[in-house]
Amino acid sequence: MIKGSRAVSGVVIVALALVPLGCQTASQHPTKTGAATGGAIGAGAGALIDKDKPWRGALIGAAAGALLGAGVGHVIKRQREAYQRIEDLEVKDETVSVPQSNEPNAPTKDYPALMLRMQSDVLFKAGSSTLSEAGAAKIKEIAQVMREYPDSDALIRGFTSSEGSDQVNFELSQRRAQVVMNELVADGVSASRLTAQGMGSSHPIASNDSESGRAMNRRVEIHVIPHEQQQ
Repeated sequence: MIKGSRAVSGVVIVALALVPLGCQTASQHPTKTGAATGGAIGAGAGALIDKDKPWRGALIGAAAGALLGAGVGHVIKRQREAYQRIEDLEVKDETVSVPQSNEPNAPTKDYPALMLRMQSDVLFKAGSSTLSEAGAAKIKEIAQVMREYPDSDALIRGFTSSEGSDQVNFELSQRRAQVVMNELVADGVSASRLTAQGMGSSHPIASNDSESGRAMNRRVEIHVIPHEQQQ
């Protein structure tokens, strides 16, 4: 019985290494959050599998889950620190909903991610999708960090203010997101890691009733998602 229990415990550790961490919440301390979440999941799974002595299974499972969760949080933390060294780039932890296919109205799944935000006037002239010289330099800095951390994918989203028609805004936001993606690829980031998505005037972060608010809503966001959370 002892040998059998040890074998089951070993299987628990291996199996937990494959448990997705989609339920991890974004915070300013992703390593602690990931460890706590992974530990809770692992403890529950371990207790169920090692039924003869559930306390032992729970301890083993909690340890394995915590290690996995802490590992993912550490990856996010290291990348955040690297991106924060780029001037005029807003960096924060955020949960992002990612379409599971390219089909219209495809179901989405939430992932903890790093959000990189740039105002459009840094990248483009008003109403244009031609990247400025300063914008290209900024994208080059972002690409350098992405190359240093190849085990993350990125969802690039373009947004506009509410000025103009919905169709025009959507098309402009899509072109801008695609231009940023193309520039990242030109700077050495694999296209297989990137997705561009136009959001039009949806999800404003400020009021569209003032010029300052509209300027804030005209933006490009890049959500960086570690591979470990997508398995």
